[in-house]
Amino acid sequence: MKEYFDIQLGKRARLVLPSEVMAETIAVERGAICPIPGITDAYLGVLYRRGQLLWVLDLAEFLSASMGLKLPPLPEGGLTMSDRLTLVVLTEPSSGNNSGKNSGKDSEKKTTDSSARKEASQQSQIICAVSAVRGIVSLHPGSFEPLPPKAKRVVGGYFSGLAEIQERGEDKTTAIAAVLNVAALFAGLETNGKA
Repeated sequence: MKEYFDIQLGKRARLVLPSEVMAETIAVERGAICPIPGITDAYLGVLYRRGQLLWVLDLAEFLSASMGLKLPPLPEGGLTMSDRLTLVVLTEPSSGNNSGKNSGKDSEKKTTDSSARKEASQQSQIICAVSAVRGIVSLHPGSFEPLPPKAKRVVGGYFSGLAEIQERGEDKTTAIAAVLNVAALFAGLETNGKA
């Protein structure tokens, strides 16, 4: 089993992403994000966070645009500067690591929170605006269903499969969430020169 963050995008779309790529979740007022003129609508601007300027990506807009879809327009008036946004800070997965986990050798020194944060701040990071962080779910990666072939062609590698999530509550319903391929997301952003 592995822990994943359960993310809501819009009213219907749900994603899960591995917990090791999630640096933190924050809520900020829209006015704290500095807009940058002349860039695609998927980028809301930049946010100064822990000594760095980080891009803020509207994840739903970016994924929709990548798939050739157009999101419905915001209600009249759109976002105001005082609207609060839910943001997740993602750290680019490093290749060949143990997903940030200790290998279990007795001689190895355990990583402290502060050194882990320092290491994460030296890796590429991006902030993604999402509708909500629903919580943490434990899933078995081997149980993920592959994407249907037609869907795989449309989503361009941003999703690695589908996960079934057991909802909390008395009715015991299940929901389907797409598994976000965070490495592919960073690769796509680098192609656009933003990560």
